[in-house]
Order: sequence, then C-alpha cells, then structure tokens
Amino acid sequence: MKKYALLILLVLGCQNKEKSNYSKIFIDLDNTESANYSDFFSEIEYVLIDIPDSIPFVKPWKIEFTRDNIFISDRELGSVLIFDDMGNFEKIIGPRGMGPKEFSYLNDFQVNGKSVSVLDGSLKKVIRYDLDGNFMEEEFIDMQPRIFSSNRTTGVYYFGNSPEIDNYTIVKKVGSEIEGIKTLNQYLEGINYASIQGFQKISDGTYEYIKLDPSYEIIFFNADKSINRSIEFDFGKYNFPVEKRKSITYSPERIDFLNNDQIVEFIFSFLSIDKTYWMTVNQSGLKSKYIIMNEDFIPYRIIGNIRNDLDGLVTDFSPFTVENDNLVTFKSALGLLNDYKNSFQNQIGDFKNVGQSNLHEFVKGNAEKLEGDNYVIIKHKKL
Repeated sequence: MKKYALLILLVLGCQNKEKSNYSKIFIDLDNTESANYSDFFSEIEYVLIDIPDSIPFVKPWKIEFTRDNIFISDRELGSVLIFDDMGNFEKIIGPRGMGPKEFSYLNDFQVNGKSVSVLDGSLKKVIRYDLDGNFMEEEFIDMQPRIFSSNRTTGVYYFGNSPEIDNYTIVKKVGSEIEGIKTLNQYLEGINYASIQGFQKISDGTYEYIKLDPSYEIIFFNADKSINRSIEFDFGKYNFPVEKRKSITYSPERIDFLNNDQIVEFIFSFLSIDKTYWMTVNQSGLKSKYIIMNEDFIPYRIIGNIRNDLDGLVTDFSPFTVENDNLVTFKSALGLLNDYKNSFQNQIGDFKNVGQSNLHEFVKGNAEKLEGDNYVIIKHKKL
C-alpha cells in the first residue's frame, strides 16, 4: 500500500471535465508579417553570466529570476548555480548523495520567495534550501515525477508521457492525498521531451501554466493547483499528427517528414508578458515564427521575420523565459561574440551605444570573458 490515499476518478468523468474547459485555437503560419524589435521593445540589456573556473558547469537548462538573483540549473551535473542580478557567481546548490537532507539527481527546481526547492524524482522527494543554499526541510512524495510546482501544502506533478499513477500525466497532491487531474493522450505514451521551462506563472501571478511537450497543449492552473482550462493550438497542414508521432518515433522517415512538410514538431516556448502571450514555434528548415496573442488567446500578429533595429545585432531570437515582463534569450558567450563580429564586420568596441542597448559597451568591457566558457542573458524590455 502506498502511504497516501489515491483518489481514483472515473475516466469518463475526468475526460468530460477536461473537455468542458478546453478550447482549440487555429494558427495560420502561412499568413505572416515582418516586424521590428522597436515594435515591441524599448531597450535591450546584455548580462554576462560569469562562471568561475573552479565551478563545474556543463549544460545550462532552466532559468529563474528574483529581484536580486539569477538561478540556472545544470541539466548534466544536476546543480543550481546562483548569481547576483549582474551575473556574478555567488553560490551553488549541488547533488550531495542519497541520504537524509541530500539529493542525487535534479529533475526540476523552483524558487518560491526565500527558498529554492529541488525535485529529485529518483529519491521521490522535494528538498528545500534557503537562498544561501542551507538545508531547510525535505518532503517525501512517494512518486517519480519529472516536473513540479509546490507550495508545501499543495503540489502539482507532471510525469511527461510516462504516467506512474493510473493513466494520469498530471496529479495534484494535498497532504497525503493524490488526485489525478490530467489524463494521458494514448498516442503520446512513452514519447518524452525534456521540458526547459516547467511550470510558469502568467504575468500578474494569478495562474500557473505548463506546456505539455511534444503536444501543442497548454494547461492553466488555479491557485489551489486545480486545472482552470486547457488550450490546444492547431497549425493545420503543419501539425504533427499524434498517430504518426509514435509510428515514426526516431527514424530517417521522421526526419524526412519533418523537413519536407515543414512540420511544427513542438512549441518552443509559450510566455506571458504583460497582458499578452508570446509563442515561438519552429518549423523544420525554416526560421522561428512568433505568434502574439491577447489575454483571451486571440492571435493578432504572426511574425515570420523580426529585425533588430535597436542595436543591429543579427542573432537568433528564441525567447524561452521572462523576467519582469521582459522576454529573455540565452546564448553562449562565444556565440554572441561571433554574432557580434559578423554583424559589425569584425570590429569590436568601436561603436557608441545607441541609447536602447548596452551592446557595444558590454562587448568592449567583456571581450576576454566572451572568449571563455561563459553565457549571456539578453533581456528585451517591453515598451
């Protein structure tokens, strides 16, 4: 027997409830327009994430912000690095072992107020630390989810497309009671994509949401972690049919299908900024496209090409998280330096800032560190 009481819901009743809060939104990816950064942003700020040589850092993954700090997880090493708001390294929360007060693998993390919570699915627990990395408490959850959001009394847990409890891909936990709240799409069973963003909050903080990769579905949650609604995007002829996803999981046929038909394999990011939503999608073989929606999820601009008219840097624009309603992109330092050289004909630091960006000053002041194994956060500040 499990230590918690499992609330088994009738599948039919659960499906009817899900459908009652469900809507599908069509996106015409053939009907795009061009735009400029200045249509949406007032300023660009570049922040160097300066990693000391003594700190191992292999594969940056999830990023969260507070007023004073930047938190970045390392997917490969299972640690969380903490920087100040200027990108200077402060401390690291890393795996220590399999005993009490320890974790051995980081599935996900979240920052709540003055604590950092780490999900270790292998040890079936959530461990909380203060912002100085000191142990506070641990909670045993008796399951192995991939992603979570928890406020100590109530948590919601996502298993990807490998459900552990009946046929539920998302469950809610209150105290010792577990309730299945989102059923699995049978065609996606076993097809798991690594989610970078995890659970996110809309800009006013009233709801949380999660992008269910590799489907085109977004689930919104109320403050009590119950499902508020779900929306699914329809890209028409560019959809990846769920039946076909499983039949050509990883094969040359899959690659040919994605490239030849310019299929949307998954939604790259879905972000809440002010009273709008920004969605980035990638069609195989094409540049990213950006769908901008109002708070009712009605698309009003579909951008096929966006030009940086604020500082002129030609670089990949793939926003994947937000900070104070600012869209954030993330690049290797060397990648940004190469983009800078290509954009400005190999001249470094010979330009004055244009008022809307610290780019030239940033490159000139960090030329040596941009050659190293560091990273750059780019904040696109909303108008």
